[in-house]
Amino acid sequence: MTVEKIKARQKMLYILIPIYQVALLCLYIAGMEEYTATTIMMGVALLLCSVIVDHFLARSLDKMAEKLTKEEQLTELYAQRQKELEYYERSEVYIGQMREIRHEFTNQLQTAYVMMEQGAERESVKQLLDAAYNRLQEISDEAGDDNV
Repeated sequence: MTVEKIKARQKMLYILIPIYQVALLCLYIAGMEEYTATTIMMGVALLLCSVIVDHFLARSLDKMAEKLTKEEQLTELYAQRQKELEYYERSEVYIGQMREIRHEFTNQLQTAYVMMEQGAERESVKQLLDAAYNRLQEISDEAGDDNV
C-alpha cells in the first residue's frame, strides 16, 4: 500500500468517523426513554470514548504513513547504493586494466630504448613503437564503448 493511498483513506476516515459518531449519538438520544443524569453521562462517556478511539486511529494512520515513507526512502537509498557499488566494482576492474596497460607500455618503451642502445635497425624500433601505439588505440576504443 502506498503512502498516497493511506493518506486518502485517512482523509476519508477523518470525514466519515465524526458523521458516524454523530449518528451514533443521535440513535442513543432517540433510544433513551427518559433524560436522567445517568443516561446523559453515559452518552457523554460514549462520545468521549469514540473521540479517544478516533485520536488513536489517526495517530496509528500517521505512523503507518510515516513508516511507509521511510521504507520507500530506504528502498531508494538501497537502489542508489547498489548502483554505486556496481560503479565502484567496474572502476576497480578498469583501474586494474589500466595498470596492466601501463606496465605493458612501459616494458615496450624500455625494449625500444634497449634496442636503440644496442644499435638495432630503426625500422624494427619503429615497428615495436607502432605496435604499442596501435594496442593503445584499440584499448582506448574499447574503453569508449563501455560508457563508464
